Order: sequence, then structure tokens, then C-alpha cells
Amino acid sequence: MRLVILLSLLFHCSPSSKDGSDTDMDSEPPEDTGEPQTDDPGDDDMFDITGIPDGTLSPFQDVFSKYVNIFGIHILATSTVPDEKLLHAAAVMAEYLDNNEDGTVDDPAALSALTDSYDGSGLVMFGTEREAENIFEELDFDALPDMHLQDLYAEETLPGGSVPGGRFDATLEEVLHLVQSGGFSAVHADLAIENDSLLAQAMDTARGGHFESVPDRYPEEGWYHYDDETCDYECMMVEYFYWGLTSLLGAQDYEGRCEEIAHEWEACTAEQFIETDTALHALLTDPQYKLPTVIPDGNYR
Repeated sequence: MRLVILLSLLFHCSPSSKDGSDTDMDSEPPEDTGEPQTDDPGDDDMFDITGIPDGTLSPFQDVFSKYVNIFGIHILATSTVPDEKLLHAAAVMAEYLDNNEDGTVDDPAALSALTDSYDGSGLVMFGTEREAENIFEELDFDALPDMHLQDLYAEETLPGGSVPGGRFDATLEEVLHLVQSGGFSAVHADLAIENDSLLAQAMDTARGGHFESVPDRYPEEGWYHYDDETCDYECMMVEYFYWGLTSLLGAQDYEGRCEEIAHEWEACTAEQFIETDTALHALLTDPQYKLPTVIPDGNYR
């Protein structure tokens, strides 16, 4: 998992992808007011690509050249990220936040947590993992604002959707990591990324026990076997939430996918998940949390 919290970055390997078109960066970037936008200002405005705005985000202007603002959440991209992929990530972000696509964010409290904590939240997009690593090696972190960030690479972003028998659209994962960790889990105690939350208890059941780190061998009765030793207990909770929600909503159910992920997650279809992980299913379908009920397809409104 590559969760970026306050500019602390963890990477994983990503496949390659094809190039796309560049953006006309002569358009005037909007002023960064820091205020959440709970209502959709209109599709044309929401999905305008501009330069990086002045204000809080000014320190990023030397690294990123493309910018979209989705309900107050920043999406910043380098020049190597094709517009099509940037806009796909923006649409997925909008769909996770406004899942019924009525123009209003479903959970204003979660959005406020994302926009008001520290200096806000954002998705940072690079062309490739290698580009991201090179940039972060040279970056002066002390000069940057304290933000809740998540990275995403163009090479793993698939506007056409996941490919049966092939690659998964990582946009569905990385955007959800940001929205969940900084939003849903920040405002709902049962979903909190903490040892004693209901989410943690459900994960312990799914793993076959409570393990602060990756065990030498997971118990056979478990169905969640995350094995990345760089991922701590809280990180594993974020991954667990992702696996559960996307399985419930059908994103993992296509040709070859269940076999591909079985070493880590065994409940890949909605039917398997509902039958197997009753505790997490109860949390994800509890209406008080206002969680997404439809998987984003990159076509907002």
C-alpha cells in the first residue's frame, strides 16, 4: 500500500502504460481558499484543468503543473500525466464523495475532515513510480505544507476500466484510500483506524487473529492475508476496507481477478464477501456511515 500521510510516502510496483495528450496550461488557476465545496459548481467548472494555484499549494508549483479541485480536495499532477487520466481520477474522486451523483457530497462531515485537517488533502499524480521516486528524492519537505496525501501513477490509471484477465484500475484503490483514511474513518468511530474500533475487530477476524505485524504464517481460517511487511497494523486496516468495499460493489469480480488476488484476499465477489465477512459487511452497509453503494466508473453525472 502507498499511503501518503503528511508527505510520508510508501511505494509499490506499478505496470507501465501509454502516453496521452498535454494540457494547455495558459488557463488561469483558481485561488486556493481552503474552503470545502460541498455542492457541485457545475461539471464544466469542476473538471477544469488549470495550473497549480497560489496560496497553500504554491510550494508544489515547481513539481506539478496540472490541477483539478474536487469538492475542495486537491488533485495535482506532473506534466507527464495525460489529461484523460487526470480527469478519470477526478471523476472517481467525485463519485466516491457524491455517490448518488446529485451534485452534493453524501457525507459533509467526512469531506470537512478531508479539507479542514492540517492544510487539506490531495491526490498527487505522477507518470510513473520511477518519476515519483526521483521527485521525492529531490523534494524539500520542510518547504511543503502539511497535507494528507495519496499518490497515484498514470501507468496504473485505466480510464477504460479494469481489464478482464489483465490489469486492475488502481484509481479505484488509491482514491478510496485517501477518502477513507482522511474522511470516513476520521469521523466515524466504528471505522476509525485504531486498534479497538469495530473495523479493527472485523479485520482481526478476517486475518484469523490480532497481528500487529505480518505473521510468519496466517491461520487457515482467515481470508485476508496481507503480507507487505512495510505495512503496519493501521495500514492493513486501510487495505482491508478497500478490499471489502470494492468486493461488495463488484469491482474485483472479473475474469482472472479472484485468482490473481487470492494470496491476499479470498472474498473477491460480492456473494463471497457477504457470506464470508459478515462483520465488515455490516459496517459497510450501515446507512449511518453514508458509504458508497455503487463503484465509480469514471463518468460523474
